[in-house]
Amino acid sequence: MTKKQMILLGIFLLFLGIGFTISYLRSDSSRKITFEECEKAGGTAWLVDLYHQDICPACAEYRACEEKNRGVSDIREACPHVLPCTECLNRNSPYPDRCPGGLQKIGEISDAAIWFQCCK
Repeated sequence: MTKKQMILLGIFLLFLGIGFTISYLRSDSSRKITFEECEKAGGTAWLVDLYHQDICPACAEYRACEEKNRGVSDIREACPHVLPCTECLNRNSPYPDRCPGGLQKIGEISDAAIWFQCCK
């Protein structure tokens, strides 16, 4: 290999590495960002609601069933959605990998006292 080919190969590998790094940072939904960084990225802060229809549909159904059946002695029998809801909560707690409304998760808000994530 000539010196020119080595330099070109080095430049190619450098740009390839930069490309992979940018791709990783964009896809890393668990990265921590602040409210300000979320806003600068064009995102909005979403207060995490695991019972949201787009996150855990079984929990949304369970919540509706629970409200409808207040006063029932065995809520598990009246609302069988409780088991799939519990499984979904366990999979997604405390931060789900997605946002409601088809938005993309950018990251988790680090300067909040409660669970917010940035969605775009």
